[in-house]
Amino acid sequence: MQQQASTNETSIAAIREAVAILLQRPLRSVEDLAWSLAYQLKGQTGVSGPEPPTVLMTPFVYQDTKVASPFSRFFQPLLERQAAELGHWKIVTEGQAAYVLGGSYWEQKDRVRFILSARSAADGHIAASAEAVIDGKILRATERSLRPENYKA
Repeated sequence: MQQQASTNETSIAAIREAVAILLQRPLRSVEDLAWSLAYQLKGQTGVSGPEPPTVLMTPFVYQDTKVASPFSRFFQPLLERQAAELGHWKIVTEGQAAYVLGGSYWEQKDRVRFILSARSAADGHIAASAEAVIDGKILRATERSLRPENYKA
């Protein structure tokens, strides 16, 4: 029995190490970006109870504008799918939710930084957060504007 427990602990440690290495690799697609953000949140907001927590996701906003862009509307379903698969969350579009997910993204020369937080709907505290940086060329390849319509720098 002791031998089996030791083997299981080694396997879990090896898996955690492999995932940590994956999280440090450069993101090569918007799907990788969605996976990375969802995985980071999953580690901070474990499922407790028989029912998956309900999550209301708001679109990412461009920098400090509080306005979504064509890209953020394109990206939202990708992130919702990853959050549902990895986090075992039930994504809702209206009504009661345990968490509200929202974030922003910031252009930084040739890269874009995404910052996401999960707030408790009950009291507003930040239950989890995630951050990822991706090459701007990858996002521009989606042919969707990162900036909101009518944005003026």
